Amino acid sequence: MPSQPVSAHRALASDKRMAMVRMLQRLGRPLGADEIALEVGLHVNTVREHLDRLIESGLVTTETERRRTRGRPRILYSATAELEEPNDARARDQLIRALLAGYSTAGATPPDAADRACINVPAEPAEPAEECGRAWAAQLAQECPPPGHAEVIARAHEARLQLDDLRRHMEDLGFAPEADPDSLQVHLHRCPFIDLVGQSSDVMCQVHLGLSRGVLEQHDGPIVAEWLERFVGPHHCVLRLGERPAPDRLDGAAHS
Repeated sequence: MPSQPVSAHRALASDKRMAMVRMLQRLGRPLGADEIALEVGLHVNTVREHLDRLIESGLVTTETERRRTRGRPRILYSATAELEEPNDARARDQLIRALLAGYSTAGATPPDAADRACINVPAEPAEPAEECGRAWAAQLAQECPPPGHAEVIARAHEARLQLDDLRRHMEDLGFAPEADPDSLQVHLHRCPFIDLVGQSSDVMCQVHLGLSRGVLEQHDGPIVAEWLERFVGPHHCVLRLGERPAPDRLDGAAHS
């Protein structure tokens, strides 16, 4: 059976995959699976599994290595989009360039053509500071990420918070949880209340399902608890999760 596509926020719900995407962004060049494994401290086979998920979600792309020597070329991996990397250094650079270009006078050395074309500052602005700010805003607008990008990142962040919180609560209660973001399951390898179940297993399991739903609802995230599969093995239950559909931004705009 073919695997189902992985949405971006589900792919990024894994800390390991988030670290891989950030690392590929930071280095800014294609890397082989072996190099990525060294960077993130995981076995190369585990890294390949994570990379497959990132490729399915559209966050990573591949290319074949060009070799001038004999040997099988490697598959190289690159990040396809930025997440929410800090922009402090880039913003400072843009501000300095805008001010230098905007406040140039007739007797001063004018900014070079590349700077003027980049920020589109008029030669003699009536209000230099405000005009520089407007030109900077126009440039930033051209660099905005594609529509929906911020929503994907926000949902991924909330999904990770939900799963981390659920795992922590279940761990504190003694369920020995193991979360699998890809299959949207939480394996509970131990039931600390097995001696209390007796003839009331339905009631006890419904309480645990309600607890899981309540924990997930503490966050405005996409993950929901759908049902609890009881005793798939000795003391082993599986909490089946699901996803709320992403809000339709166009519908929201139409009703506003």
